[in-house]
Amino acid sequence: MSIPLILLEMKMNKALNRIEYEYIFDTFLREKPPLTLLCNNKFIEVEPSFYKVIDELVFFKADGVKTKDELKVFFNHRNRPLYFFSRAEKKEGALAFKISDKFYKYDDNFARNKPHILLWNSKGFKLSADISENFPLSFPFPPIVEDEEAESFFLFRSKISSLMKLNPDKIPTAFFYRLYISACKSGIPELEPCLLYIDSEFILIFCSEKKIEPISVQVSAQTEINFGHRRINLLSVYSFFLPISSPKSTDERQGLLCLLIKNIQEEDKRFLHEKAHSSRYGYPE
Repeated sequence: MSIPLILLEMKMNKALNRIEYEYIFDTFLREKPPLTLLCNNKFIEVEPSFYKVIDELVFFKADGVKTKDELKVFFNHRNRPLYFFSRAEKKEGALAFKISDKFYKYDDNFARNKPHILLWNSKGFKLSADISENFPLSFPFPPIVEDEEAESFFLFRSKISSLMKLNPDKIPTAFFYRLYISACKSGIPELEPCLLYIDSEFILIFCSEKKIEPISVQVSAQTEINFGHRRINLLSVYSFFLPISSPKSTDERQGLLCLLIKNIQEEDKRFLHEKAHSSRYGYPE
């Protein structure tokens, strides 16, 4: 019999010690941070105004959660992502979940292995990229966009999904967020070229425009992603290059190269997805 994912993760990860837990628990009650619920492989945001805490129970309003649903609850404490496990229940006619007596520190699933990516094709295209310390690859949950930026973010999201000819609901929020930070907020990595984002469907690389001249629309590249203990080989296909203004003075125009992942083994797709998104493989329907 297979072990449920939550029990397996609880077994593998060490909970915070009691002193640290009690301090963070008290801060949680005082500050009411925004919450993100991972429920049935979907991320659901719950703003502080949509929940209240009574006797260690969080009463909340959110679409997509039913009684007895298993929950993985993410929140930030002093810019450090944490999470705990719980279950939705009905209390006094409202949905609620109990704050667990165990908190876990979110572990950047890519950080330990520092993947390196290499792309090449017969048209002379060759590109090699590492990751930058200031741009970790994995997100514990899709970052919450501040209210004052929501309109510009969703306009940007619509523009990019139209460029890719894909339904935006089929593209992870984390993908758009990484693009948005670099393209609209002048947030760029310390390295160039740099692998900015990867999951089972998409690759983003920060690089100069000159380096990608040999690859254009519908031109593919053989791709190897090296995790040290594991190498993944796949075919990547050019989607778009988005030039961005860089705060650093440079003679070469820089931007974001987006590639679509094709011809990849199913077990490798599962590995990349779960490392990137901290959720079970497969996007919600």
